[in-house]
Amino acid sequence: MKKIILGALISVGMIGTTSAQCTYNLDATLTDLKNWQTSNNTVPNFPRTYELIQNINQIDQKAVGQINYYANSSVDHFATSKKVANFRAQYRYITNIPANLPMVDTAVSSNGIVVLESVIDVANLNINMGSATDSYEFGYNLTGSSSQKVELGLDVVYGKYNNNSVLANGDYIIVTGGAFKPDTNGFTTVKEFDRKTHKITVPSDGKIKVGIFINQSTKQVGYVINGTNFGYLNINLQNSINSIGYTATINQEPYANSLLNGKSVGIQLITDHANIQQVYPTGSKDICGTAL
Repeated sequence: MKKIILGALISVGMIGTTSAQCTYNLDATLTDLKNWQTSNNTVPNFPRTYELIQNINQIDQKAVGQINYYANSSVDHFATSKKVANFRAQYRYITNIPANLPMVDTAVSSNGIVVLESVIDVANLNINMGSATDSYEFGYNLTGSSSQKVELGLDVVYGKYNNNSVLANGDYIIVTGGAFKPDTNGFTTVKEFDRKTHKITVPSDGKIKVGIFINQSTKQVGYVINGTNFGYLNINLQNSINSIGYTATINQEPYANSLLNGKSVGIQLITDHANIQQVYPTGSKDICGTAL
């Protein structure tokens, strides 16, 4: 798999009320991303260029960008919050984070079952790939923390594969989760890790719905894809979370002659109960605590 990075961090900020829309702020600027890039590029043999996804709609919490091939260059496009970008500029990897350090971005309800939903728009990728070789991925990261520390890293990736050695031809959603714990040196390490790969049928409108639900009582993380509940990942958090951070990533195309080059894709984050569409376990609520 490519580089939607598990160990891509977390957040907390302000809880909305039942009378206000429950939102997440994609307010990271290009300057914030360049600071993050500078930090990551201190790693030997890891020269990458970070850019904003071309079109970011704050109201709809949606990022739309074009798939491009870059010769002799590694370019990643992001939409995230300023707090996530700044935190990641300080701590490149999950193993760099002090074990007692949570990251503060957007607060979530700390009890019951908390739900976030996303819409991954691949309507423009409904093309006949023929005999072309391709493997393209893009998606987003969610990171969660308690008041004590970072607890959760979760990647949701859409993949389209054709005539390659990775997966059989088709469209996929790959969900990767990690629960974190302190190591013996006072930093953060992976406690448990699980990855689930699902070959999917893309809906006729090209919009894939992926829901994440976090059971704050059992400290488990589950997911729903296009209306099908796949249950919980095989990870258990050490503490319930009170904060989430979100980063959408549109990766570059690895093949210069790909039929996907120039096509636009989109990722929308849905945090308000009024816009969450799929069915979740009884007692579920949006991140602000409003029942679904």
